Parts: sequence; structure tokens; C-alpha cells
Amino acid sequence: MKKLLNSGLILLSLLLALVFIEVLLRVSDRIFPDDIQVSLYSKLEGVRDPHFSRSTIKPRNLAHPYILYANTPDYQDENGTQHDNLGLRENEKTRTSAPTKTILIMGGSTTYGTGVKMPEQVWTHRLQELFAESGKKVEVLNGGLNYATTAELLSLYVHRLQHTQHDVLVLHTGGNDLLAYAFPDFNEEFTHIRFQTGQTAGRIEKKLLEQSYILRYVWGLWSRGTLFGSYQGQPFPFDDLDPEKVKARIEQMDLARTALNLETIATLAKANGKKVVLIPYLTNPYDPTGGVAELANLQTSIPLYQAKMEKVLKRTAQKNGLQYFTLDKKRFEKGWFVDNCHLTQEGQMEKARQVFGFFKNNS
Repeated sequence: MKKLLNSGLILLSLLLALVFIEVLLRVSDRIFPDDIQVSLYSKLEGVRDPHFSRSTIKPRNLAHPYILYANTPDYQDENGTQHDNLGLRENEKTRTSAPTKTILIMGGSTTYGTGVKMPEQVWTHRLQELFAESGKKVEVLNGGLNYATTAELLSLYVHRLQHTQHDVLVLHTGGNDLLAYAFPDFNEEFTHIRFQTGQTAGRIEKKLLEQSYILRYVWGLWSRGTLFGSYQGQPFPFDDLDPEKVKARIEQMDLARTALNLETIATLAKANGKKVVLIPYLTNPYDPTGGVAELANLQTSIPLYQAKMEKVLKRTAQKNGLQYFTLDKKRFEKGWFVDNCHLTQEGQMEKARQVFGFFKNNS
């Protein structure tokens, strides 16, 4: 009888603890970190509000049925407005009224400007300022998309950015394609590294999540590793890659798919009367991994890959009648690199100066 009574008290205590936790989670929304709140909103409201228009907290990127993922339009963070209504990394301080020419720059995070807090600090806007100082009213649009390979850039240009007004298209890219060649089981469509995970809740699952904040919190913790809503960016961590096998794969690959993706974008742009410039991404010349521990297994592969990538971009430019420009690594100081490829404000300014010099000499 005593054991039964003790068991009953334990069960009652557990029940009361669960009720207390449930009430606490319901009363204090801030217990849920922002990324968990974003995941939960996507799970519960993703079908009715895929663009998070009714949500007070928005993700920097949204899942997209054709582009895979894209910058969230009108996104703001604690620093201010980061994206315009098209998802370009622009705000009210970076736009030019009635420009005579417009340059659209596409690429990954090194175009987007990871490493600085605001759009007006990114090299693309600094480039626009240099044009203004020289007396030219040129608008430079930042079409950077964090973590984007040339496959995502192709989809982004086809479905969205080709329709923006621009006279020149600059493709400052190549870095993220390393993933496609570093990970095993290569597929030309890059589906061995990118895949959908699925976030929308089923009917029963949705009812359970709507009724219990404990289940919401547990589900949120379990799913927070998912990137960009319903998109997984790589099959497993860099830590699990075999450095020698990665090096061997990159030595064997001709990067033909990257070249084809870029050719396709350029062909479409040229067909619409745009001039096209290819600029390879810049990696840290002082430390290929930039002190990022998870990239340690790529220490020898990154320089090897970048050398091959630059040759591929140059060959692609020559083959398709495009302009080609390489950034001078020696002019970037060691302290200007935040990590393996992203730049401080000083580094952003140096990149802008070099690209401006290219345009000045190739008007």
C-alpha cells in the first residue's frame, strides 16, 4: 500500500510539473528562441502564410518552391532593415533615384556581405558610392544569397532577378560550389548536398502542437538544425569529411557543372541585352579556413579548389565573350578577414575599390 501511495505521489508530482511547465511556456513566449519560433510558425502556419507576413519574427531566408530558398522580403533584424521588397540586400539608404546605369551583382555570402551589419556597409554599396564620387549616377544592386551555389543562383536569376532592371550582371561566385565537389556521391544537379526536409504539420500533428507548448518546445529543439525553413544545406557536418578523399575528389573534378550553370545564366542575360562580368570569390590568403574549426578538414582542399575555380571562370568568360576580373589578394590585409572568406568594413571597402577600378578601365 505504501509503495502504491509513493508511486501515486510521484505521478502526481510529474503531472503538476508538466502543468507548471506548460503554463510557464504559454505565459512567456520569450522562452522560445527566435529560431524555434520561426520553425514553429513555419510548421503551423506555413501553408496559409508561407511568406511570414503575419508573423512578428521572420527568418532571414524563406523556403521557395522554385528557387529552393530566397532572402525574405522586407526582412529586419536588431540592426535595421536588411532586405527590400524583392529580397535584395538593400534598404532606404542604399538605393539611387533615376540612375543612368544599373549593375546587378549576384553571388553567395561574400556578395551578400556577411561580416558587416548593414547593407550600406557592404562592398556593393561602397562601389555605388565610388561611382557617385566620380560623377556617375550608377545604381548597384546586391543580389547576394547566403550559401548559394551556382545552381541556386541560376534558379534565382531565372525566376526572379532577370526581371529586375539592370544593364550589367556581375557574377561574384564559386565558393559555395566547393560543397558539391567536396561531399561524396556527386550528382550534377547538386542534389547530393541540397534537399527538402518538409516542415508543414499534418492534421493530427498540428492539433497536438496547437494544444501543447511542451510539445512545441521539444519539437522546436529537435528541428532547429534545419536551415531556411524546409531546406537542408548539406548532408552531414564538414567535421565528418575525410580530408584526403575530399582532396582526391577535387583533383579529379573538372567543375564542368559550375561552368554550365554560369554559362546558362550568362546566355540568358546576354539574350536580354545585358553585359556580364565574372569575378571569382575571394578566400582568405593567410589562412584558408580562417580559424573556423569545422573547416579544418578542408585546409588543403580550399586553395586547390579556388585555383581550379578561377581557371574555370576565366575559361567560361573567354568561351562566352564575357568580361573577367580577379581580385588582388595581396591588397587585402590579414585583419580584414572575419573568417575564411568574409570581410570587415575595411575589407569591403578594398573590394569595392578594386571592382571600381575594373569598371573604370572597362567602361
